[in-house]
Amino acid sequence: MRVTVVGSGYVGTTLAACLADAGHDVTAIDIDPDVVAAINEGRAAIHEPGLDDLLAEHAGDRLRATTEYDGVPDADVTFLAIGTPSNEDGSIDLGGLTAAAEMTGEALAGAGSDASAADPDDRHLVVVKSTITPPGVREVREALRAGAGDAADRVELATNPEFLREGTAVDDFQHPDKLVFGTESDRATERLETLYEPLLAATGGDVPVI
Repeated sequence: MRVTVVGSGYVGTTLAACLADAGHDVTAIDIDPDVVAAINEGRAAIHEPGLDDLLAEHAGDRLRATTEYDGVPDADVTFLAIGTPSNEDGSIDLGGLTAAAEMTGEALAGAGSDASAADPDDRHLVVVKSTITPPGVREVREALRAGAGDAADRVELATNPEFLREGTAVDDFQHPDKLVFGTESDRATERLETLYEPLLAATGGDVPVI
C-alpha cells in the first residue's frame, strides 16, 4: 500500500520505517528540512535502537521524505503523527496536529477534479496516530474538513493509538500485544487491517485487533 506519514518525530519516524520494512511504499512528511535530509540519507534524527538500520535499508527505495504534501492524494492511507505536548493547565496542545490536518485536507482539495470525481465509497483515509482525547478527534476532523473544503466528503478520519516505549519502539511496533482501531466504517477498518496484515502474519496472527 501507499502510505504518507505526516510528522517525523519519535512516533512518525518509527511508524514510517516499520511500515516500509513491512513492504509498504512510504512517504514521510516533515516541516524540518534537516529531518527530511537525514531520513533520505538513511539516518534518524532521534536515537532509537534498530531505527537507523531500518532507515539505512529502506531510504531511497520504499521510504522517502519530503517537506511537501504533494503525495497525499495518491496515498491509500495518511497518518498524522504530530506531537501533542501538554499545556500549562494540563490540557493537550492540538495546535500542531490540527495545522497538519488542515494542510492534509488542502492537499486533498488541491487534487482538483480527480478528488471530486472519486468514488464516494473510496474516501481518503486519514488516521490519527498522535496522543489525543475524543474531544480532540472532533477538532482534528473539523480542521481536516476545513482544509479539504469541497472535497470534505471524500475524506474519512480514524484513530490508531500507539503503544511505543522509548528504547524499544521498533520492537514494540513489530511485536505488538494488540492493535487498536477507532473507525466509523467497515471500509476504514478493513483498510487498516490490510495495512497491518504483513505485521500480523509475521507475528503468527495471534495479535488481537480491537
